[in-house]
Amino acid sequence: MKASLLPVAIVTMVLAASGVAQAQTYVAPAVVSTAYGYGDYGYGYHSSTLEEGWLRGLGALAASEGQANYYNSLASINFQDAYTRYMQNRQKATDAYFAMRQANRAARTAETSRLTLDRYMAIARHDAPQCLRQDQYDRTLGRLNWLIA
Repeated sequence: MKASLLPVAIVTMVLAASGVAQAQTYVAPAVVSTAYGYGDYGYGYHSSTLEEGWLRGLGALAASEGQANYYNSLASINFQDAYTRYMQNRQKATDAYFAMRQANRAARTAETSRLTLDRYMAIARHDAPQCLRQDQYDRTLGRLNWLIA
């Protein structure tokens, strides 16, 4: 319990001291009047009391808590926005990955299905060299007749 109250006490004292210090700041008066007995300080300019400084510090503490809540909510909104964008990027990356896999599979399937075994055999039969006729090659003597067309 003591450890959790220490930071709060320190913040309260700092804010109270800053409120007191802020109240001690000299501001040049708009109208200098000596009629009310305040000398050269003008009407309404004075140093704060201990109670006023304490209350100003408490007010600043309350205002800072409100600002902290506001900035924390903005940070939460920014975090959620960033997380949403992160998830969208992950989804796009996953979609792109599977689209590339599908395109690769389709290209491989199209490439292999372009020529089937029957088609290869038909091409081989068509492009195979024709056998020499009897008049172009004499098997008994092993002679070729090149000039015969």
